[in-house]
Amino acid sequence: MVQRYCSIIEAASDGIVAVDENGWITAINSTARKMLDIINDAISRPIEQYVPDASIIEILNSGRPIHDRLKTINGELFGFNHLPVVMGSDVIGGVSTFNHVSQVMKAENEVRRSLSSGLVTRYFIEDLMHTSPSMQDVVELARQFATTDSTVLIMGETGPGKEVLAHSIHNLSHRSKAHLFR
Repeated sequence: MVQRYCSIIEAASDGIVAVDENGWITAINSTARKMLDIINDAISRPIEQYVPDASIIEILNSGRPIHDRLKTINGELFGFNHLPVVMGSDVIGGVSTFNHVSQVMKAENEVRRSLSSGLVTRYFIEDLMHTSPSMQDVVELARQFATTDSTVLIMGETGPGKEVLAHSIHNLSHRSKAHLFR
């Protein structure tokens, strides 16, 4: 039975880490090891050794789940969900599931594409992933252009998100109820 549960945890595409009531790791899948860059045996070590200020510690004290918590680890942004493990009325541990935010956004875009049909816009300004001040300026300009009735020409190399920007401008505009894109 234990082997079956271990196989299930290993098969998950999300990182999974389980901790005891003290925050010490009791189980971790290979996806989590890879994402957190763990090369040694993490079992029976404190989660905070690998995830500083781990928010799973909060649920050990409160007993309440935490969903969609963002955390940067080793320069990468992850989305975490933390669930308490309860026996009777006692919190005896917790389970964290997590993934790269870029993977979550990719999956969300795939769902939007699958659900949409016909001529619809698929992207929103929130879909533009950026951290640079120059991209923040582009986002601000997009918001300004969306308030006008002018045509906007977007030029650039392949791959930087021109389609996402065009859809975003449309979705911010008063014409957003008219679906213009395939």
